[in-house]
Amino acid sequence: MFQALKAGKSRYRYDFPVAIICQYAIILSYKSPDEGSISYIEASCPENLEKEGIYMSLFENKKIAVVGLGGVGGYIGALLADTYPHVSFVARGARKKAIDEHGLILHSDYRGERIVNPEKTVESAEDLEIQDYIFICVKNYSLQDACLSMKNCVGDHTVIVPVMNGADPADRVRGYLSHGTVIDSLIYIVAFANADFSVTQQDQFANLHVGIQNASEAQWEIILSVSRLLNGAGIDCEADRDIQAEIWKKYILNCAYNVETALYDNTIGQLRSDPKKAAEYEALVEEAYQVALAKGIHVEPKHRDAILHRFYYELADNATSSLQRDVNAGRQTELETFSGYIVKNQNGFISRLRYPSACTDSWVKSAIKMERREQNETAAGLSEKTSCDHNTGTSFQNAGSYV
Repeated sequence: MFQALKAGKSRYRYDFPVAIICQYAIILSYKSPDEGSISYIEASCPENLEKEGIYMSLFENKKIAVVGLGGVGGYIGALLADTYPHVSFVARGARKKAIDEHGLILHSDYRGERIVNPEKTVESAEDLEIQDYIFICVKNYSLQDACLSMKNCVGDHTVIVPVMNGADPADRVRGYLSHGTVIDSLIYIVAFANADFSVTQQDQFANLHVGIQNASEAQWEIILSVSRLLNGAGIDCEADRDIQAEIWKKYILNCAYNVETALYDNTIGQLRSDPKKAAEYEALVEEAYQVALAKGIHVEPKHRDAILHRFYYELADNATSSLQRDVNAGRQTELETFSGYIVKNQNGFISRLRYPSACTDSWVKSAIKMERREQNETAAGLSEKTSCDHNTGTSFQNAGSYV
């Protein structure tokens, strides 16, 4: 927990001179060498206590909502609600009941144990007034319904940040909502919701990237405000000018990682110890990389190589994926977000790909195998778990872990 004086339910109270705030505006405008990203500069900050107080002063009157309290949303929501006074959660059924009775419980390797109580928890975003910031942390198949429920709480000044798997959730949100500014994002985190609706975050990292491709100066200022809001709550965040490149770096990894762990129901250690499966993993990475190039995304061979290096040398042997866990639990999955999206985009770029036959072959085969496995799991009776999850209102809240 940040070292600070507290009042009430972990709400910081500070008054700081305008000069310090101006100093921070300069610090936060520092451009790091890596392609225009803007990050938190610890060494340049006067004191952590002052830093947190500045952010509190900037955002203490802002209304913030988190839609979806699974692994990702639970982590973001817990840290926001532990820092700012006007944070609302959208949760239903048993999850809402658990939060109302016990608070949202976060077990975080990176940020420690937290038990937080938001200003309010509502069944639907329809019950919220107009918000200043909304973080959408739902599964892709729930995104449209989530957005439709948000129309009454989105104004022209509202900033909406979908923090989800996939390459295009922000574009989809822009299609669903006619007001507000939608920010693209991605998150690197290992987090998941537990049976008691607490949230566990594992390992010593959890960081977001936010941006809008070809952002105007006005949009860039909004992006910076999101970065400051998150960093002020202890959520590591960088603002990126070339956000699409960052999204696709993660997406390329996620496609191979999620699909193959789910397809074989293997851990990463099991996949890389099997030469055939490891070769297939490499093929899936290569194909997604080629689609990114064909779409004009600024990814380079070094980015693809870094993804493969992570697979062979960095990921834990026992690592699993959110898609794998959803299949095993009989829940609806985001298969369409991974295999489906790549296959559809290959159809549009097939003549421009360096390895068109490989791209079509591996991804289509993986998609078919996964669909068959899902059908088999459901036929075996695991669909009962899906029904149970839906009845407890977790279809919006099961936005699981990063990889």
